[in-house]
Amino acid sequence: MEQAVELQILHDISTILDESEDIIGILTPILVSISHHTPMVRGAITLLNRDTKEILIEAAYGFTQTQKRKGRYLIGEGITGIVVKSGQPIIILDISKDSRYINKTGAESELIGQNKKISFICSPIKSGKEVIGTLNISFEDLKEEETHRYLKLLSVIASMLARVVKIRQELREENERLVAENLLLKQELDERYNPERIIG
Repeated sequence: MEQAVELQILHDISTILDESEDIIGILTPILVSISHHTPMVRGAITLLNRDTKEILIEAAYGFTQTQKRKGRYLIGEGITGIVVKSGQPIIILDISKDSRYINKTGAESELIGQNKKISFICSPIKSGKEVIGTLNISFEDLKEEETHRYLKLLSVIASMLARVVKIRQELREENERLVAENLLLKQELDERYNPERIIG
């Protein structure tokens, strides 16, 4: 990948971050921008929920909605979970030859079945020293000497995304707390006013 291409990607992402007021919808266009300039097959930005200790796909490119929903990891589970736990990036040159890659979404099954070599790079997204999510990109047929340059680029992008991802993390956690509180309140009300519990 030429330096001019790297600079174009970073410029595009910087423009998206500067001009967009949509915190909710800003992440997917960033993945699309990466796909326009690289041999990216699909990509995802994940968030760690600090309450549940679960890692979820927050934005995705190249996944169906079903595949996206399947992308749920515990800390230490799969490449994504390992990166969240360690805070260190991981490069896999060929996912079919690395047992750490568990293909939880099932998105890569078809390409692996076609004997296509898929490389995978996972970079942590950090707020200070705290890992708050990951940037995951699958590439088709990367050469080994290319992987480190792509990792360097993705690490820069992950740093650029940190502020937005932190906001998204806090919004999602607060929303899930409210859902849990509402469910608990509904259960308490049902138990209190359940006609079967009223003795006449």
